[in-house]
Amino acid sequence: MIHKLVIASVTTLIAVFGIGRVRAFAPLGQFGCQAASAQESWNDGGDNDSESDEVSTEPEMTPSVAGDWSGSMDDRIFHTGFMDMAIDQTGGRLSGTWTCDLCLDITRDFTGSISSGGTLHFKLNDGGKNGKCNLIAVGMLVGAHEISGTYKFKGCSKLVKTDHGNFDITN
Repeated sequence: MIHKLVIASVTTLIAVFGIGRVRAFAPLGQFGCQAASAQESWNDGGDNDSESDEVSTEPEMTPSVAGDWSGSMDDRIFHTGFMDMAIDQTGGRLSGTWTCDLCLDITRDFTGSISSGGTLHFKLNDGGKNGKCNLIAVGMLVGAHEISGTYKFKGCSKLVKTDHGNFDITN
């Protein structure tokens, strides 16, 4: 009976604490890196001092992506092109201008956001007659100087609204 109780308790602890940690890493797509850095930050050096190993309650810092970025686009309809962005940042809010050679090199505005985990969301104005044609992009800060992601058109003409692609920009 005690053996079954111990197994049930251990299983419950693993389910409660283990699954929560895995779910926390899943959106980042970096299981190994996050787990390794988490283990390093919790390591007290093995000196068995009397200080407690408390988890910080300070909010995570939002990565800085302000500046000039440029790179490539791979578009389903219009094929390969180049993209430039000038990103302004206030906390997690992003704004600025963008242009691409596939978009007739016209400079347009965008708004967006970045999470503390490095996920970016952009709404890039594509102009259009009614001002409702936009590129909706989701990207990930791959490194300190690289953003990679996907986009699709929303609110555009029949031909363009089925278009989508990938981008990779660096600063």
